[in-house]
Amino acid sequence: MLVVVSSRANQGWIFLQAIGVFGAFFFGAAALFAVYQLLACRSAVTLRGDGIVDRSSLLAAGFVPWSDIAFVAPVSVGNNRMLGFYLRDPASFVRRQSWARALLLRVNLRVGFPVVAVSEHMLPGPLEELANQLAARFPVRVEDIGGPRR
Repeated sequence: MLVVVSSRANQGWIFLQAIGVFGAFFFGAAALFAVYQLLACRSAVTLRGDGIVDRSSLLAAGFVPWSDIAFVAPVSVGNNRMLGFYLRDPASFVRRQSWARALLLRVNLRVGFPVVAVSEHMLPGPLEELANQLAARFPVRVEDIGGPRR
């Protein structure tokens, strides 16, 4: 018995395999990063006199000088609360990143989120309190961008 598979069915199978490979690499990289973060003895965010150093995620911004930060605001995405660092010129910051990181950061910008956002789970206290402490110690202002975002 001879079974003939149409090219359309073959294309669908190849597409599913491609999605599977992408998912394995993406979630594998995320798992490796999570294990690394658990084992590394360094903070996710470091506040310095000249700026912040963000190492909180795969999209971490790295060093951002205070002069590039327009304001800080608590941000919510669903049930995840974050401290957002809104940049004066986010497009310029994104252009200086690698192509993969820039692609993901552009998506964040298009939906209205800050380029630099640190999850409350990575911070040592409540967002509002930390934001106010930042404003008291460093040259940055705190804003309330109004309610939760989805």
